Amino acid sequence: MIYLQNVRKSNICVWQKVYRFIMVKNCAKTCDACDEFARLPRRARCRDAFKSCSSWSRNGFCHQTYYTIDERKNFCRKSCKTC
Repeated sequence: MIYLQNVRKSNICVWQKVYRFIMVKNCAKTCDACDEFARLPRRARCRDAFKSCSSWSRNGFCHQTYYTIDERKNFCRKSCKTC
C-alpha cells in the first residue's frame, strides 16, 4: 500500500496510468479524483485495503485517534462503515 503522505511526492497520481484505478479508489482526495471515485461502482468504493480490517474493527481501530479519520477511512472503509 502506498502511504498517503508519499503519493503527491511521487506524482503517481499523474504519470502512472496503470495505477490510476488503484489511486482513485484509495487516494481519491490526494489525487484530486473525488469525481472519478464517485463514479466507481459502490462495490469498488466500499472495500477494505487490508484483510485484517474486520479484526481491527472489532478491536476498536475505527474509533482510535492514533490514526487520522482519513487513514481509517482509506485503510478500512468497509469495516469502519465509512462507505
